Amino acid sequence: MPKQRQLSSAMRYSMGSFWLAVLVLTAFVPPAYTQALPISMGKSIHVTGPFAAIETKKGTARGVSGLACLAPLKGIRSCLAVNDEERFAEWATFDGERLLPTGKKIQLLSKTKQQSDKIVGTMPQGICDKEDNFEEFDGEAIAIAGNKVFVVGSHACTREKGKFKPSAFVLARAEATGEALEATDVERSWRLSDIIRHSSLSDAFGKHGAAGAGIEGLAVVGDRLFLGFRTPSVNDKATILSVEAGDLFTPGESPSGAIPSEFTLELGSNTGIRDLAALNDGRLLVLLGPADASDGTYMLHIFTPSNRKLRPLAELRTDVSGMKKEGGGAEVAKAEAIAVLEQTEDAVIILVTYDNIDDGGPRLHRISLPKD
Repeated sequence: MPKQRQLSSAMRYSMGSFWLAVLVLTAFVPPAYTQALPISMGKSIHVTGPFAAIETKKGTARGVSGLACLAPLKGIRSCLAVNDEERFAEWATFDGERLLPTGKKIQLLSKTKQQSDKIVGTMPQGICDKEDNFEEFDGEAIAIAGNKVFVVGSHACTREKGKFKPSAFVLARAEATGEALEATDVERSWRLSDIIRHSSLSDAFGKHGAAGAGIEGLAVVGDRLFLGFRTPSVNDKATILSVEAGDLFTPGESPSGAIPSEFTLELGSNTGIRDLAALNDGRLLVLLGPADASDGTYMLHIFTPSNRKLRPLAELRTDVSGMKKEGGGAEVAKAEAIAVLEQTEDAVIILVTYDNIDDGGPRLHRISLPKD
């Protein structure tokens, strides 16, 4: 097993009082497992200044649907965040107390209504109920491995109207520098659609709503991508697909012939994967939540691909309500993204961000880890 990293001094910020507060807020609930899960409220992290919102509709929260962070430099981390309503991802800095959007963007797609960017592979055809424009990237997850950052679109038809927005069926790769990049600096691929079609999810690909395949989680271990699907949730099961990244970005229009590895997770009724994050020993953190748009419980699990063992870790909560709906109640605050900050032999520190909360409502959690 690789040597575990020690917690940096920047992350030891008044940890005594913080973790005491977490313990006070910890309770036990009866989940669908043989033992109760601890509830982690974590610590609210202040966002200093808003994330950019160019195409997000007025009245829609600037949620953070994907997040990943670089190793710290002099106690400061650069973290890349994506809002699924936009065509770009934005860097922010994190000092252990505050998340500061920098305005430095990775332009995932050019600012045009028609496709103008170079994308390898071939755009999927004959899916969804109706055609739509090339618009937002619909970024759902981010993963950083080495000097590369990957951002994945949902690869799903629009949930309510079943529209095909080609811009949502793209995987992007770029240099992970913490600096702004233009659209011409970004690699893009259509080929994840081929991978889904070569899997047990082929019948669900191109359908809309709960019956359709939709990516919401992404992790990278070595050269392998792990893709977590929120939908479909069939027979209480959700799916992770894994494929080597290199083939996906080979120049040319040819489709991928790769057959992905598949992992089927028994999660319970109407439960899907909301995000994935890789640990430094090859295990994956798996964020789970409702497969549909309903309110529900958000839980963190740990998954070992080598033996397909899945273990529950904690229920994650926030005390912040979602944005108000027009004419009434609050939208549900949905845990959407996890970013690993520090890992020791027995614990991991993560940032969790939410949809339906402006700037993602980030919370910092310390979660105990099993040793096997």
